[in-house]
Amino acid sequence: MIYKYTGHGMQTLGCRRLKVNHPTKYNDPFEFLPRISPSVTDAQIDQKLNDPQTQHHFYDMWHMSNTGAFNDFLLWLQQNQVAARQAYRSAFSPEHFREIAGRHFAVCCFSDRRDSMLMWSHYAHSHAGMVIGFDEQLLAPPSCFFPVSYDHDRQEYHPVMNMANTDPVIPVLTRKSTDWSYEHEIRMLVAWSVCVKDGEHTFYPFDAEDVREVVLGCAFPSDSVAGVCSVVANLYPHAVVTQMRTHPTAYELVEQPVVYP
Repeated sequence: MIYKYTGHGMQTLGCRRLKVNHPTKYNDPFEFLPRISPSVTDAQIDQKLNDPQTQHHFYDMWHMSNTGAFNDFLLWLQQNQVAARQAYRSAFSPEHFREIAGRHFAVCCFSDRRDSMLMWSHYAHSHAGMVIGFDEQLLAPPSCFFPVSYDHDRQEYHPVMNMANTDPVIPVLTRKSTDWSYEHEIRMLVAWSVCVKDGEHTFYPFDAEDVREVVLGCAFPSDSVAGVCSVVANLYPHAVVTQMRTHPTAYELVEQPVVYP
């Protein structure tokens, strides 16, 4: 089970969709930013510049300061090998990696905990929101979910690696500073093509069977509890509704069932 902390739970449940984001839209400025490896040889760059996919990505950057067509760019590569190598080294910054990775992956963040006081405070409307528990095996293919690792150093990335080969890419996309370790994050990475654009936002649709639990915050408005229970009973009959309460003696949240007629 994975858990989505949210201050917009009724919208999520009513529309059956999760908001996904580009990595630059999150509150961590280091999202998708690797530590670029300096050990890149000329031969490796030459091989990379002969790759058609790389050529098209590199052309987009080259075209920002040049007016030629793609064929002109290919001719420039052939006639200016040294300059092309230097331009590639200069262009492949951490920000460039994030730009390319952001074209491939949409991000949705979950946690493996539903009782984190900090998470409730930061992501669930100061305990007045809810946590939605999903069966990740139903929500998306297992290859889409990754536990986030936490470290003091950014993940190294070699700029001649192929972005289509996700093995060296995923560690970059799923590493964060130890300051974020309280989140116990499980990250879902999906292709933009399986998401739905609606105005300024993009969403990942899910099925009713994917939802297994709805946990209300300890400050959830009491006059809205019945409405949540009604929605869950009608749209998610297999899901249970509970609510967090403050422990009488310890700094803990205690989960209790919600009784709804």
